[in-house]
Amino acid sequence: MVDSIMAAGLQGVQRGLEGAARHASELSQSFSADSARDPVEPIVGLKLDQLQVQASAKVIAVADSLSGSLLDILA
Repeated sequence: MVDSIMAAGLQGVQRGLEGAARHASELSQSFSADSARDPVEPIVGLKLDQLQVQASAKVIAVADSLSGSLLDILA
């Protein structure tokens, strides 16, 4: 059970980082001279990616805490 929680947290971090890379690329492209792209959408996306990574990090912390608690109970 703890392994699946940890895996979900790690997957969330990975998705958040991949999204951040994509949004950062879109943002940099929006500032090129020949682009008519609006930079607001990638900026909002970056914020959502940040929240994704932070939430997933908390899931990992909880899984780590659960693992420690289970070891204490078994010891």
